[in-house]
Amino acid sequence: MIMRPNRAMSLTPLENLRWGLAYGRGLGVAVAMVLLIVWQLERASVLNLLSVLMIVLPVMEVGLFAGVFAIYRDSVGEEEAEAREQGQGAALVRGLAVFALWFTAVFVVSWVSIVVVKASADVYVELGMPPAFDLMP
Repeated sequence: MIMRPNRAMSLTPLENLRWGLAYGRGLGVAVAMVLLIVWQLERASVLNLLSVLMIVLPVMEVGLFAGVFAIYRDSVGEEEAEAREQGQGAALVRGLAVFALWFTAVFVVSWVSIVVVKASADVYVELGMPPAFDLMP
């Protein structure tokens, strides 16, 4: 596991990148959650409490479970230790690949869960049930 040096020491951008990618799983989960929430809120036609909850809650649900598992896997770090033994380049490539994999997986699963939640709310209204709190079209 790469430990962050003392704050008094100056870090080069490459050292910052190396430290961030050593924890690529957790970083990938966090970035995917933030980007998806921002993207979906910008696309929303109407922003009210129900529409915001239909975006934020599925993302937080997926992100919570993925984040706990990612933090556990980052703390174990056996693969990263093997990559560091092979050299700094191998560790950076491995960290970037892990970040990309976790970012993509969390982004896609969260996006699908948002689509399912919105579709189920639309079907609820189309089947003749009353709109929840008179906020749905």
